[in-house]
Amino acid sequence: MQTEEFSFSVQKLKIAKRGQITLPKKMRERQHLRDNDILLLMQLPSGDIVLRKEEIHKPEDMILRAIQKAPAFDSKAI
Repeated sequence: MQTEEFSFSVQKLKIAKRGQITLPKKMRERQHLRDNDILLLMQLPSGDIVLRKEEIHKPEDMILRAIQKAPAFDSKAI
């Protein structure tokens, strides 16, 4: 049985006068966040707030993912 490694990080953030927050550098690096990345801000029914990086799906990435998921090709079966 394969187990997945699970970890999470909790950070305190302070809201500045103009409503801005700063994500800690280590967290930005770990999540590969760069200038001008778009984050989605979600409020869950429980009241919890979640920030998630918006994934932009490029056509070439979607094609590559589809190829990677395709079953292996057996040339001897032809």
